[in-house]
Amino acid sequence: MFMRRRVRQPAEDATHKLLSELLEAPVVETKVRAVMLRSVVDQRRTVLAPYPLKNWFDRALSWSERLLGIAVFAFFLWWLADGYGRDWWHARYAEQPTVATSQPIALAAPSLPPTPQPHPELGASLPVVEDERYRPSVSLDYLMPARTYIAPLLPSPTPEPEATPAPAPIDLRPVRIQVARMGLDSKVVEVFIQNGAWQVADYAVGYHHGTGVVGYGNMVMAGHKGLRGGVFARLEEVQPGDEIIVEAAGQRFQYRVRTTGSVWPNQVDVMYPTAQPQLTLLTCTNWDTQRFIVVADFIGAMPAQAPAGGT
Repeated sequence: MFMRRRVRQPAEDATHKLLSELLEAPVVETKVRAVMLRSVVDQRRTVLAPYPLKNWFDRALSWSERLLGIAVFAFFLWWLADGYGRDWWHARYAEQPTVATSQPIALAAPSLPPTPQPHPELGASLPVVEDERYRPSVSLDYLMPARTYIAPLLPSPTPEPEATPAPAPIDLRPVRIQVARMGLDSKVVEVFIQNGAWQVADYAVGYHHGTGVVGYGNMVMAGHKGLRGGVFARLEEVQPGDEIIVEAAGQRFQYRVRTTGSVWPNQVDVMYPTAQPQLTLLTCTNWDTQRFIVVADFIGAMPAQAPAGGT
């Protein structure tokens, strides 16, 4: 019976030869450190030792960044809702202009000069109507007889009897304004000074309390250019010679634009009373760094419109 002899492969011979050489080779001294086994935690601590690790201050900064991002996002949502959202809601549901807000037009209340002399055609000054809540900035007669501003009063050869009652006064404060050039046909609401700044009407033109009235003095109106109705969004399109119609006391009055331009917020003299009757419109411009002004001269009362079907 024959036994099969195993034949060594060349690879195994080479392995045995290399192992024999390593065992028989002399030991050479080196400066290599001994190998140490560490846990993952220990190894991480050893590797990151030269670098500063996060502490409580770093964690506070991280949370502050998150809170700041949330606050900015929340402010952006509030800005959208308070601006475009409010405009959408008003256009869809509101029927009447809302009460004026306290957002300033940034033209601070001026220190007005003494009461000017009235226009020669308007006769002597009439008594000032006092407001229980607000005192007018200048002496203005809000309630004037209609004939006072339609035509000058002619001196009567004989005084009227004391028993004759005076003409019933009417309110000459503006209630509506129309500007064809800018496609404006808006209600006018009266605004006041609140916390040292003028209110600005929402979704309407604001008439500055204490300024002139139709046919007398400098009648000042302001309005938003962007959101909250943007009634004066196209005010800069107005040109000299354009017509402006103001409704008051149940009648329509005509103004003609004399000049336009931009002024700085501290140039409040544009709101000062004037001897001649005029209309001053103003709104923000140039990224709210200036005010765009339109000044129009008073022309007079417009003829009454004929009823439909009349001759």
